[in-house]
Amino acid sequence: MPPTTLRAAYGISPSELNWVAGFLEGEGCFRMPKAPGSGLNISASQVQRFPLDTLLCLFGGSIRAKPYKPPQNNQWVWTLIGIQASGLMMTLYALMSPRRREQIATALTTWRTRQPANRYKTRCVHGHSFTLENTRVTRRGQRQCKACARLRKVAA
Repeated sequence: MPPTTLRAAYGISPSELNWVAGFLEGEGCFRMPKAPGSGLNISASQVQRFPLDTLLCLFGGSIRAKPYKPPQNNQWVWTLIGIQASGLMMTLYALMSPRRREQIATALTTWRTRQPANRYKTRCVHGHSFTLENTRVTRRGQRQCKACARLRKVAA
């Protein structure tokens, strides 16, 4: 990808992306936890907060403190989850070592198989758009097409 396209798409320069790849190669963790309800994530921990603040500025996510008893230093943990983590994993894949590539591929494969198939669809089975005006969300979080519901009522 040309540098201008990279800056436009992600808002970061190629040198920043290379720094992120190197940092996460050494300090990062790419995984899909087995616990139900947990999502795809990238994390990195450090005693110094500055590198994690840089990741936070570039990609978002969150930073939390991980306290230890003296004489150990407290650590900071940066975490990026969900679709943002998948995008960063796919972006960094070509820059990582074979071991990290394997971790990323395993995490993404597991994540893709756990995702509900309808979650990212933009249209219902009859071709109606899932817009705010045309979509009803059930208590269980499922989307239903209002146009199809109207058609079912007319047919009944």
